[in-house]
Amino acid sequence: VGLYAQAVRVPDGPLAYTVTIVGRLLGATYAHGQAVTNTGRFSGGVPGNTFNVSKSYETTVVLPNPVIAKRNSAAAPVKPGAPVTFTLTVTNPAAGSPARPVSYDTVVVDCLPAGIDPASVEYVSPDSGDAVEAGAGSNGCPVGTTRLGWTVGDVPTGATRTLTYRAAIGVGEAGGSAYTNRATVTGSTLPDGGIDPTVEGVISSSATSTISSPNGEIAKSVAPAQPPVGAPGPGPAGGPTPAPA
Repeated sequence: VGLYAQAVRVPDGPLAYTVTIVGRLLGATYAHGQAVTNTGRFSGGVPGNTFNVSKSYETTVVLPNPVIAKRNSAAAPVKPGAPVTFTLTVTNPAAGSPARPVSYDTVVVDCLPAGIDPASVEYVSPDSGDAVEAGAGSNGCPVGTTRLGWTVGDVPTGATRTLTYRAAIGVGEAGGSAYTNRATVTGSTLPDGGIDPTVEGVISSSATSTISSPNGEIAKSVAPAQPPVGAPGPGPAGGPTPAPA
């Protein structure tokens, strides 16, 4: 907070004392549209002749609203090794009052679960992103996952950004398994080139998408369908029929 004070005497008038305070609204408790009231009080005088006055001013908090949606191209269970396209859609909806501001310095992080092959990841649109790396907890993805990331930048009110990539279930993974990954978008309230909750408001939202692998199957047939009695054919375990005694 910065505090500035200046006393000015108006010719043939009273002494005017001006105080200017520059500060930041910080804290997770502030909500979009919330009214915040600041009250200044001024007191003084001499014994027997004192004064105490106050004045309030109300301001309204505005926050961006970065939202992410996620979908994948798999209409049915997919075989290990078959690429699946994932689409992430980032928006900053304009609906509501007061109007939403720009979501500054916006980033997206997607955490792929164990079982999705990191070597299969391919950035499609845009065709580049953060280095594909193991989740470490401190990089936004849990240990045991794989981290993907994008720097989206500023997202104006009502704008949309779309990200796509491909990935595949690892060859050798068990059939009948489900794989859910979570993507998170984070934006901030100031155009300062980064995201720092100690000096600005930071807003995040997440979405998930799930793919699965098919269950194992077995097929069996007999040829010919009706062999003559005594003729060679499949036995109880698919081997030759024992000869008559």
